[in-house]
Amino acid sequence: MDPASSTLEYPSDSDRRFQAVFDHARDAMLLADDSRHFLAANAAAGLLLGRAPADLIGGTVDDIVAAGASSVADLWRAFLAEGHLQGALTIRRADGTTREVEFNATAHVLPGQHLSILRDITAQVQARHELEDQRALLAAIFAGTPIGIVFVDPDLRIVDYNSAWARIAGRPLAQARGQLIYEIVPALLSRRSLHERALRGEILDLADVAHVLPGSDAVCYYDLHFRPVHDAHGTTLGMLSAAVDVTDRHNRATQKDQFLGLVAHELKTPVTSVKAYTQLALRTMRAGEAGAPPPAGPPRLTRLLETIDQQTDRLTRLINDLLDASRLESGQLPLTPTRFDLRTLVADTVGLMQPPAAGFTITCDLAPEPCVVAADWGRIEQVLINLLQNAIKYAGPRQEIVVRVTRRATEVETAVRDFGVGIPGDQQGTVFERYFRARNVRDAGYAGLGLGLYISHGIVTRHGGWMAVESTEGAGSTFSFILPLA
Repeated sequence: MDPASSTLEYPSDSDRRFQAVFDHARDAMLLADDSRHFLAANAAAGLLLGRAPADLIGGTVDDIVAAGASSVADLWRAFLAEGHLQGALTIRRADGTTREVEFNATAHVLPGQHLSILRDITAQVQARHELEDQRALLAAIFAGTPIGIVFVDPDLRIVDYNSAWARIAGRPLAQARGQLIYEIVPALLSRRSLHERALRGEILDLADVAHVLPGSDAVCYYDLHFRPVHDAHGTTLGMLSAAVDVTDRHNRATQKDQFLGLVAHELKTPVTSVKAYTQLALRTMRAGEAGAPPPAGPPRLTRLLETIDQQTDRLTRLINDLLDASRLESGQLPLTPTRFDLRTLVADTVGLMQPPAAGFTITCDLAPEPCVVAADWGRIEQVLINLLQNAIKYAGPRQEIVVRVTRRATEVETAVRDFGVGIPGDQQGTVFERYFRARNVRDAGYAGLGLGLYISHGIVTRHGGWMAVESTEGAGSTFSFILPLA
């Protein structure tokens, strides 16, 4: 072999085939003698090491391995003794940079000649390190976040949870892994259908869920968020649930509701007295006392008393809303269910609302078949009146309202549609929250506390139903409440 050549030259056909494979292999190939000096290098080795293949001849393994000379010597002795060695190491290029390679070395492929095959795995090693860093970061977030996080498999058995969820569960993960989540946190048993909906792909959120911490009488409140987890092929791996402790927020809201309830209760008595005396004064002005002619007085005084009477009614409604909101929050809103045909209630209520809504057209479209429900007539009437009042208030120039009652297999839907201002799309998800008032309504100066829909939603929910809204800003809204049939 010419010592200046980068490849070997063999006279036989098999040797020439070996040389062809050696020269054109995509992996780096190096041939070294017993003293670790290179005898040949192919083009791929030159690319990997940043040198011309001919420049590698005469150099040693020590020149390219990024390790101490003693380490290389020990490794080489073990290699010669075993006859074969494979693994991964770091090599140095001519420009001083390093690359990560996996190697496969075979001793004595020819007498006194040893073949090493190198493959560059730098990109894979870097990707693995980045993945390990990301996993470490996620593990730190998972372990350190104050939000309780639990992962369950498709059978709702616990796979993993963090320390914040361990506090909720009252036991370490080792004692809970493999158990049903309801066995660990019984308060979630009533939410089983929600978990199963999340596993089917729905994204679910619950607010202010009460939970008694194990080993204590402390009641905490959590916002719960459920998300399905899928693999790259869309197969459901399980469900991730996060529990955010909102106990402080809940307690502050409860205190505020209690205060508002107390204020409303204290206002109710004097407002009732004002109403009574105003009506007495109006009757006196209009008919006199004990059959006597009415006392002389300017008509303006009568109009003022009528205004006081009307505003007292409005104040009474606001006070009642505050009281109902407080009772809903505390779970003390009274209900007296009876069986009745919802169509009758709707027809009667629309008839009552028509005179105050002079100039409006309220159209009723009632289901042809009976729609009997077991509900509190007064409370359901309150819901419908609230929806009609809102429709009248926000109807805009097109003074038209449509009320529709639709019966389905196991439920009945009552929908109230207007063609007015509508609700901005980004706010429709919060319309049933306390004190909600749409952005365009506030800007237009409409009055109100934002409690009517919250109370209506609470009443319907307590009857085992639910409410929905469809709205387009500038084109109107449809509010519906659905009740189970009796």
